[in-house]
Amino acid sequence: MTDLAHTHAPSGELSVARLRIVDAARSLFSSRGYERTPLRLVADALGITKAAVYHHFRAKDDLLAAIVTPLLRRLDDLLAAIPAGPLTDAGRRDLLRRYIEALASAPEVTVLLLRDLGVAQHPLGLRFAAQRERIRALLGPGDDPATAIRTTAAVGALELAVIEFGRDHPEEVPETALGIAIAVLDSGGAVA
Repeated sequence: MTDLAHTHAPSGELSVARLRIVDAARSLFSSRGYERTPLRLVADALGITKAAVYHHFRAKDDLLAAIVTPLLRRLDDLLAAIPAGPLTDAGRRDLLRRYIEALASAPEVTVLLLRDLGVAQHPLGLRFAAQRERIRALLGPGDDPATAIRTTAAVGALELAVIEFGRDHPEEVPETALGIAIAVLDSGGAVA
């Protein structure tokens, strides 16, 4: 085993090592679960020491943050760009389009955030849950049960498409899922 922390490579090489650790952990966390993936397994997958992982990440939470924060920031930016007041029909479509594009850009992270109970209960998972709730609220008023059901189903269709098909058919997911989500909203006149 090599110890990436003690290689005599240029400093840019450490960034490459860090990215390798993030990639391996992302794959292991999404397939095995965050709670069931010890850092030892991440190190073993890369053929490095556990100390090398700790050189780049002080704790497993830091590694989780490195994995999910880029998507969370993208969603923060998406939500910050939404104009004040009720969304137009075009605004709703744009919100759905941008949401599916964000999720589809990181399918393993999407799986982790939506399917891993340990991540869902983590502060980063709770941040994602708040973002999802904000997106649903923007799509339609929550005081009408039929609208709440349609908006939840539309958002869920996007998420499920990424979870089920995002890794195997990344080119098909955004447009196909977006069409389904818009049809769900159209079914009740929420989007014309």
